[in-house]
Amino acid sequence: MKLLINIKFTFLLLLSSSNFPLFAHNILSENTVTHPTAIVLNVTTVNSTCQKSNGKVIVQATGGVAPYNFLLFGGFVSQTSTNGIFYKVVGGTYTLRVTDAIGTQVTQVVVLGNVLQSPNPINSNNVIGGQSSTCASQDGFLTINATGGAPPYLYSLDNINFQTSNTFNNLNAGYYYPIVKDFNGCKSYTEILLNSFITLAPNSCSIKSNSAYSALISCDPFREEIDFSTFDEGVPPFTYSRDGVNYQTSNSFDNLPEGLHTFYIKDATGTILLRTLSIIDFYCNPSFLVTETVQAATCGVNGSITVTASEGTAPYEYSIDGINFSSINTFTGLANATYTVTVRDFYGMESAKYIIVPNNCLQVIPTTTSSNCGNSNGKITAQASNGVAPYEYSLNGGAYSSSNVFNNLAANNYVVRAKDATNRVAIANTVVSNIAGAQIIAADTTATGCSNNTGAITVQTQAGTLPYLYSIDGTNFQNTGLFTGLAQNNYTVTVKDARGCLTTKPALITVNNNLFVDAGDTVKICEGKTAATNAISDATTFSWLPTVGLNNATALNPMANPTQTTTYFLTGTKGVCTKTDSMLVFVKPAPIANAGPGTTICFGKNASLQAGAGQASYTWQPTTYLSNANAAFTDVIKPTKDITYNLSVVGTNGCTSLQDGLVTIKVTAPPKVFVGNDTSIAIGEPFILQAQDVNGSGFNQFAWQPFYLLNDATSQYPLIQNIKANTMFSVTATTVAGCVGLDSVNIKVFDKPDIYVPNAFSPNADGKNDILRAIPVGIKLFNFFSVYDRYGNTIFTTTNAYSGWNGRNKNGTLNTGSFVWVASGVDFNGRAVERKGSVLLLR
Repeated sequence: MKLLINIKFTFLLLLSSSNFPLFAHNILSENTVTHPTAIVLNVTTVNSTCQKSNGKVIVQATGGVAPYNFLLFGGFVSQTSTNGIFYKVVGGTYTLRVTDAIGTQVTQVVVLGNVLQSPNPINSNNVIGGQSSTCASQDGFLTINATGGAPPYLYSLDNINFQTSNTFNNLNAGYYYPIVKDFNGCKSYTEILLNSFITLAPNSCSIKSNSAYSALISCDPFREEIDFSTFDEGVPPFTYSRDGVNYQTSNSFDNLPEGLHTFYIKDATGTILLRTLSIIDFYCNPSFLVTETVQAATCGVNGSITVTASEGTAPYEYSIDGINFSSINTFTGLANATYTVTVRDFYGMESAKYIIVPNNCLQVIPTTTSSNCGNSNGKITAQASNGVAPYEYSLNGGAYSSSNVFNNLAANNYVVRAKDATNRVAIANTVVSNIAGAQIIAADTTATGCSNNTGAITVQTQAGTLPYLYSIDGTNFQNTGLFTGLAQNNYTVTVKDARGCLTTKPALITVNNNLFVDAGDTVKICEGKTAATNAISDATTFSWLPTVGLNNATALNPMANPTQTTTYFLTGTKGVCTKTDSMLVFVKPAPIANAGPGTTICFGKNASLQAGAGQASYTWQPTTYLSNANAAFTDVIKPTKDITYNLSVVGTNGCTSLQDGLVTIKVTAPPKVFVGNDTSIAIGEPFILQAQDVNGSGFNQFAWQPFYLLNDATSQYPLIQNIKANTMFSVTATTVAGCVGLDSVNIKVFDKPDIYVPNAFSPNADGKNDILRAIPVGIKLFNFFSVYDRYGNTIFTTTNAYSGWNGRNKNGTLNTGSFVWVASGVDFNGRAVERKGSVLLLR
């Protein structure tokens, strides 16, 4: 039902809804009391909150003559009740008047508290309302000044979105319902209208209206219907929209949720007017509908009531005493009596109803026929009496029918119901029993051997109807309970008696596994070595796992050479029998042959070998130059060339190294230093000695003797100083590696610069005095050396003082004779030196 009213009065109606009484069924007693006792009242109150009409008064009356009429009044409240329950009561002081059936009255003062205080009511004094200017401009505002209640406050225009600020800006023209909610959740509200006004020319707004809508209110569920009505100005026809995009010709909007809504009204010229409306649910819930389903008590007991609520706001709670509520809507175990059932919805609104649980003493007697063999072949025949025919029957809560016979029933407990023409129901419990077949006491088994054909089953049976038949496959039966020659398997033994009843029992034939498998004792080997396993078994086939490190994983005793300690599992098989045993091959790690670092030594020096410590024994190969080929530390005695040694070791665990250690001793070539051939110099002539590195050994240190005749005795090229007599100079040259080279030179000293030539020579190829040379002493520039025969012919000439005459001319060998020589040069002081003489050539 909907009521079309102006929105301004809607909330006045909502606020006064608590003045409307709730009505319930009025059940009068059929009994009267001739001499009534005094009326005694027991009053329970539920306080209201936030000044709402949500309190409750519950009155229980005894004595006097039932039924009672109840009246609660005081202030603006006046409620009547036939069940003693008053809903929607605001906190305050009231008078309770109770009148019984013969007019006896009793009164009592009832005080109902208010638990939480709301903020003071909002009115025009504490709401500052601005006006929205120039048609559709959103520049209106509201400021709310709240007092009372429990600060701090929250503020809202739609009862959904709350804010801490008490000012709302950017508002359209329209009706608003500002709300203040305090710390306890109590609310206060009012209505205010923001009007449009014109600040420009009179025709600048073509649509004007101060109200222009009405609202239709539905409280369950709470929704609004807005109807826009007439306008003061504007060019029809008008169209209407909620989003400013989709317009409709209808001026009605249904099923609007709670909240703040803006509407767009557009006239024929396209001019748009914005109007805003706050739709707020103030819990205007009316009484709601309660229906019931009653199960009569059976001869005074076991009645039940199931109630269903509608037209309220779910979820619901239910009570049969008006005090204790729960979500369960069925009340059971009830006797034949009249009950007051109360239903409370989500908003705390309540509706109550008197409900009678009637009495039914209808009887039903079942007769059973047993089933047999555990089959569903039993039967129940039910016979109803002490009711109003015709009767209908039901089994285990099934559908009712006129047949009183229930066939094909298994052995079980059953509930039989009979219903008469007045819908009274009788209930009886009965049992359909079973005539059992044979029972298998035991199905004893004998295990089969590894050949898998010697198992047996022996069946022992009792009860049932003789004779018995036996089967182990459910198809082929025999008259004995002994089955032989069976393989390993799961069997199902079936026994059938003379009535055809079958009974079964599982029987398991296992294997008597007497197979012997011993994988053997732990085998210890050195890393890299191989050893035989020592397994023993009477199996016929074998399998080793893992297979790595075994030469034959299907042999009883394979050779094993794993690289690391490994547990091997041997599985032996014989027929259907298998057994597994394990054996450990313990691998002792091979030692590492550490031959130590190599080195480079000088020719003629000793070296040493240094192996890593901690081994039991050492062997060096080859043994050349070694002082001890079986020691960890041994000397290499003056090796003459590079040599590489191999080291093999035996560890403390008795294992030999898998790989030899290698070390190389490098021998440098014998270092050679050359300081030149013997030579001659004059006294005072500067002369530089030269230590030449013949083999490129890399000399970096030099020591000359005698050092006092040299300007620097540690230089590779020292200058001779103050020498006055023949002297032999020696040098010791040393490399970075400490290798040493030695050499010396004889210096013959003359008292002055000159050119010397021998007076005879013998070029007979005996290696002695075969060449005639000029010997310059103190000569810095050698001009020439020439030889002439007695006829003045030039036999030999050279400008190289180291080049000499071999006693031959261009025609061949010359005979013994005398020859003349001439030599010329410049000494170290710059003086010319010329010498002449004769020489005798001897053969």
